[in-house]
Amino acid sequence: MRSTINNLLNFTGNHLSDLKKPIACDIPNVDKDDPALKEYFYYLSVLDCIQKALANMTDPYKSIFMKRYIDKLTDEQVALKTNFSKTTVGRYAGYGAVEFSQRFIYYQRINHVSPVIDLIAYNK
Repeated sequence: MRSTINNLLNFTGNHLSDLKKPIACDIPNVDKDDPALKEYFYYLSVLDCIQKALANMTDPYKSIFMKRYIDKLTDEQVALKTNFSKTTVGRYAGYGAVEFSQRFIYYQRINHVSPVIDLIAYNK
């Protein structure tokens, strides 16, 4: 999942830290039929779906998911920051990954993003 998101971010020139704030794009007087531009806007709409999925996750899964995958902290570091055990952090990160995947697919579908990027997350 992280490599997919990193590839999307790299394509649009954004970084993981950009997911914490709205990504805006305002390009006047452009050829909207340009395939490269259509692809760029497709990825911007995918990033918008990522942001919506992150914003609507439930705690504590959201905070642990953000710390592990966005802030790139280890389980030990997350456990220290959240006062959860390392085992609980790992379990909640799995729940968070599943929740994020489901919300991400949902927001792609309701925003008519096509093709839908199907993230598959399994919780052990």
